[in-house]
Amino acid sequence: MKVRRIPHHCAPSTEAGFSLIEVVIALAVIAIAMGALIDSSSSATRHTLHLRDKTLAHWVGMNELTKLQISQDWLGIGKQSGTVEMADRNWAWERTVSATDVPDLRRVDIRVRFKEDPKGTSIDLISGFLGKPQGKP
Repeated sequence: MKVRRIPHHCAPSTEAGFSLIEVVIALAVIAIAMGALIDSSSSATRHTLHLRDKTLAHWVGMNELTKLQISQDWLGIGKQSGTVEMADRNWAWERTVSATDVPDLRRVDIRVRFKEDPKGTSIDLISGFLGKPQGKP
C-alpha cells in the first residue's frame, strides 16, 4: 500500500483561529467604542466653541466698560446699544445705566450677544460701577 502525502499547504491546520462569530462580535464592540469616542469628541468641540464665544463676548463687554471708565463722562440713566467687530465676528451690546443708593455712583450692565442672533440671547453680562468724575455737576 502506497501512502499518499498531502502537500503542507493543503493539510488541515493545527493552529487555533477566530471563528466568524468572534470576529463579528469584536467588530461590533469596536464600532460601539468608536461611536462613543466620536460623540465625546464632538461634545468637547462644542464646549470649546462655546467657551471661545463666551470669552470673546466678555472681552467685548469689558472693552465697552473700559471705554466708559476712561471717558470721564457722567452717564445719564437709561439704555444704549451698539455694535462692534472682534475676531471676525459682529457683536451687539446693550448698556443699561441705573442709579444706586449712592448719588455719585452709577451701575452699568452690558449685555453682549451675536449681532446676527435673531433671538437676541445674550452670551455674557458685564456689570460695573462708575463714579461721578471730579468737577462734574
